[in-house]
Amino acid sequence: MLRILAILVSTAAILAVVICASPKEASTGPDVPKNLVIARIQELSVEAPQSYGGLTIFPLTARSIGGLNYLTLDEAVRRNVIEIVEKDGGIVNTVVVYNHSVTPVFIMDGEEIIGAKQNRVLNTSVLIGPKQMVYLPVSCVERGRWSGASMSFKSGGTQLFARARQFNLAAVNDNLAMSPSGGARSDQSRIWDHVAEKRASLGLGNASGPMHEAYAVQEPTISNYVKHFHIVPGQIGAVFAIRGEIIGADMFDQSQTLTRLFEKMIKSYALDAIEQDRFRNNRLPTLGVVEARRFVRLVLERNVAFRDYDSPGEGRDVRIDSPRINGAALVAEGRPIHIALFAPAKREPVPLREGGLRPPSQRQRATIPEPRLIR
Repeated sequence: MLRILAILVSTAAILAVVICASPKEASTGPDVPKNLVIARIQELSVEAPQSYGGLTIFPLTARSIGGLNYLTLDEAVRRNVIEIVEKDGGIVNTVVVYNHSVTPVFIMDGEEIIGAKQNRVLNTSVLIGPKQMVYLPVSCVERGRWSGASMSFKSGGTQLFARARQFNLAAVNDNLAMSPSGGARSDQSRIWDHVAEKRASLGLGNASGPMHEAYAVQEPTISNYVKHFHIVPGQIGAVFAIRGEIIGADMFDQSQTLTRLFEKMIKSYALDAIEQDRFRNNRLPTLGVVEARRFVRLVLERNVAFRDYDSPGEGRDVRIDSPRINGAALVAEGRPIHIALFAPAKREPVPLREGGLRPPSQRQRATIPEPRLIR
């Protein structure tokens, strides 16, 4: 009897250990992706704004988290240690990336890669490990082409313009919530519509032409925007507003990452701000540090939902949703490498133009051969 009692006590002890170590209990620890994101947001300070034209930037400062060395996309391309190619001869929403370096490579969501059969942008931020091959989820930003002399991409030096990136993040969040196994898929048709609308607003013909051309045509004006903004000591991110409306924010684990990507980020917002320059004589709404701080701290509200998924590369892909803010974060090696936040994207259909016409991308859709997409 004593032996049976001892066995029962021992079994109960083992069960207690198992219960205490269950995944549910472990998810409350400080290293859980959600908690790491929240802790980073709580560290942020918002500095005095910088403005030019219709664009206002509020620097975000915090400590840099050391200990993780990685290359950005442009650095990896310059060193010839990254190879980005079409998958299986060409699939619109997936490309293959080979990191030939012994150093990880960070690619920010929205960064543009050009060449191969169509120019693309990344749907989510990724950290590609040393000597790693990964399939990356992408969106096309050049509807009218499905051919190329090479299957390889290079960096476009640009990023999906901010309003389209704002919508794309919300679409990826929605698709992951509905079908986690589907990966970070966008709403490709809507991306094409955004590009067509951008081209039309800048006076470019051919609605199915590349987004990259919009940046090239506006380069002199965009350069004026870039030179009017500077990085302050300790800056690791920024809140961006166009004509008094906060659009989004980005922040990184290290100030040097911001330094490498700052110009690209400014360009993506400047391309949207340029459209609003015709309203430059209108009085801008009052917007200050208090409003910028309130925006980033929306992440801390009780009704914010956090979900995390396997990243295509290293770490976890964290998705952030509430009625007042959408976001995403790449968490790896015990730190949020990148956090992106946006005001909720407007989900309504693209409106009819004057005279009852649909946007050019919708009107021409039937005349352009459809490339392959993976569902």
